Amino acid sequence: MKNLIVYFLVLICTIILTLFTTFGGILLVLCVVFPVVGMIMNCLEKDNITADFENLSFEKGENVLIKINIRGKGNYIVGRLKCENCLTLENKFLNFKGFADDNLTIEIQFNSEHCGRIRIDFESLKRYDFFHLTYKNMKSEISGIALCLPELIEYRMNDFSHSDEMNNLETVVENLGYTDHSEINQIRNYRQGDSYKDIHWKLSFRLQDLFVREYSTEKSVKICLCLVESDVKNNIEFSETAEKILSVSYLLFAQNKQHFIAVKGNVNDEIYFDFVSNNEDYIVAQTHILSACPLKVSKNINEFSQFFVKNNITEVAVFKNNGCEIVDLQ
Repeated sequence: MKNLIVYFLVLICTIILTLFTTFGGILLVLCVVFPVVGMIMNCLEKDNITADFENLSFEKGENVLIKINIRGKGNYIVGRLKCENCLTLENKFLNFKGFADDNLTIEIQFNSEHCGRIRIDFESLKRYDFFHLTYKNMKSEISGIALCLPELIEYRMNDFSHSDEMNNLETVVENLGYTDHSEINQIRNYRQGDSYKDIHWKLSFRLQDLFVREYSTEKSVKICLCLVESDVKNNIEFSETAEKILSVSYLLFAQNKQHFIAVKGNVNDEIYFDFVSNNEDYIVAQTHILSACPLKVSKNINEFSQFFVKNNITEVAVFKNNGCEIVDLQ
């Protein structure tokens, strides 16, 4: 706006000068032609703005500096950045301006008290012509991933409860049966590492020692952890539920128990069905969970039914805002 005011003042002075000198006429032509040519060239020029930042991850409550590199072709750009936590929808805005051909770097100080993927986009992006009089609205995506990580094992274990039988995350893991026992082979003394589900409680109480059932045959059971939405009071609860499902997945992974994680609700409404067997798999599944949007996530597990059938899933741990429910699909 300031540039336009200055331009019109110069144009008025040039018109007045034209009335008295021949040079004023030439100057008037230049004042009209050059801006018009610059405007036309800016409109015809292709969108050539690219932006990215280095992938990074940080802990909740940690102050982190995100550097966004913007590159273009010698144009003056003005824009507004939007940083949003996908899980909680908390956002922060930042205005910027500068020349794109100088490898313009925008620095954002960010801090989040809740886990989630931090999505960074241009809310507005304008490219000005050579004379900074007119602009063209641009569209460009910013490549890069920023993750505010959950606390995982350090999470408040005893705060996660929905029933007397399942009062913490470790109990959820314990209740996920990885073996389907068909016939008892023998009863023996308890050994460290035996599942509490196999303890013969009546015999143990009678003999005042721990005894477990040992089975003759075992059938592998496939587990899926599923994140859905139910009775969302606020997006903070949804973020905490996402943290819990990742904590259970981490516990399973630490015990070398392979499993699946299912979630729907990112920006593109895609369904992710990730198999977790190593650290790389866990990182991919973690990114998908932290990118889920509470406004688009599935209401129940029916949308995942075809994936359950295709992968022979036998048990589903359904994580909701009001707790966790284990569903037997057999």
